[in-house]
Formats: sequence, C-alpha cells, structure tokens
Amino acid sequence: HAQIDPATVVEIGEALYEAVKDNQPVINTAVDWAGAVPKGVTDWTKLENWKGPAQSDSFYIEFKNGIGMKLTKFAWRFVWKYGGDMNGVGKYVTQAGIDIDTAYAYLSEHLDVEVKSLKPVNYGTSAAPIGGVDVQVSVSSHGLFEKTTKVCTMTVKGDGTSALGTCEHGTFGLSKPSNDLPAIDPSTVVEIGKEIYQAIEDNQPTLNTTIDWAGAVPKGVTEWTQLENWQGPAQSDTYYVEFKNGLGKKLTKFAWRFVWKYGGDMNGVGKYVT
Repeated sequence: HAQIDPATVVEIGEALYEAVKDNQPVINTAVDWAGAVPKGVTDWTKLENWKGPAQSDSFYIEFKNGIGMKLTKFAWRFVWKYGGDMNGVGKYVTQAGIDIDTAYAYLSEHLDVEVKSLKPVNYGTSAAPIGGVDVQVSVSSHGLFEKTTKVCTMTVKGDGTSALGTCEHGTFGLSKPSNDLPAIDPSTVVEIGKEIYQAIEDNQPTLNTTIDWAGAVPKGVTEWTQLENWQGPAQSDTYYVEFKNGLGKKLTKFAWRFVWKYGGDMNGVGKYVT
C-alpha cells in the first residue's frame, strides 16, 4: 500500500482527451475526466462523502465568417464532483470535465475540441487540504480558412467553488471568405434542387426522393442544410388524376400529395422551402 499523504494533491484520470472529433462528440464521461486526490490514492471511490456534480455557467466559442455566417459553435459547462474526504480529512475533486451543450459545424467546416487537465494543487492547508485541478478546453475550427484555436481554462476545487482562468469565449470572426464563397442575399429567393424529373416512367415509380425535389432559398445558398430550424415535412391533401374508357372502366390512375419542408432560416432571417 502506498503511503497516503492528504496534504499533497495528485491528479488521477485522463490528462488529455478528445471531446469532439471532426464535428462529432466523442466524449465518454465514464473515462474522460480528471480528479485531484491525496497522494497515494489511485481510485476516487476510496474517498467518502462526495457531493455534486457541481456545474459552471454555460460557455461558448463560435466562429463566423466575414459575412456573419455561423461556421462552428461549441457550447459546454464545466462539471465536477467535490467534497470527497479521506477519513474526514480534506476536500477533493473527481470526475472533473465538461458536459457538451452544442457542437455545430457548417458543411465546409471541421470542429475539434480537446480537454486537458493540469496543475493538481492543494488550495487549502496541510491540515485541511482542498484539492483542485485546472480543466482546459481547446476549441479548433478550420474549413476554407486556416485553423483557429481558442482556449478556456477553469480551476475546479474540492470545496465546490471554481475560478475562471484565461478564457477566450464568445463569437470570433474569421478572415474574409475566399472568393468562391458567394455573398448571401436573404431577400432574393433562388431555386435549388431539380427543376424537372420523372416520377413514373412506363408504369413504374422512378422517383428518388433524396434528389428529386426543389427548394426556394436565399441567393448564394447552394445547400439547404446551410439553413437552420427546418420544420415539417408539410403535406397537402391527396389529389388524383384518373382516366377511364367509354365503358367507365378505369385505365390509369395516379394519386399523390404535395410535400415540402418549411421555415428554414439564415441566422434567424427568413422562412424558406426545401
């Protein structure tokens, strides 16, 4: 058994892990966390009287391009359990990490988030130790622009308090868009998708709903997924066209409904169709 020293705080758990990789959250809260515990302790469950989890306010880091369009956004909270003691001595930290609120990336963009845990420190005294650890979130965005990284650090402590360190958070502009990104004009509506397609050919349905559709979107938008807050699909009543011969015998019949998605907006502006 290693000698346990309550006054010396060491880190357990993972020192570095990925929270988002190429736009997908990959955090596994079962293993992706850090703790600040007495030297000689390797398993936080050896300590008693844990409280929490405590959580911070929500922070976000968002990147927009030169025309104000959102490219990537990551929102999170710092979380940790606190108050664990060793036979009544000390207040330590475990399962310190983050909870993801939002991980958004526009089609052309790549969002990556890394979490680092560092600096296990005794913020109390030798007789009444308070363990603490820094949780550092690094948010990287790249797409048509070079990679940009912003960092936010929070110190979380065994008494349930926290202290915000250096933290770049909020909305950041990226350099002007490259010339192949057209300016977007919400007040001019253009058509995307297919202008004409066959739904039935020689009695057989040939409709492919993944590509056989049209949309009405802002000029400069080429993909309907660039817009947010889509609703639907809505659908009309059923219509039919039927042909009979002179004897009243049905020869052909086609029945259908019109369908569409609606309400998509561009950063809160407009209501479009796809």
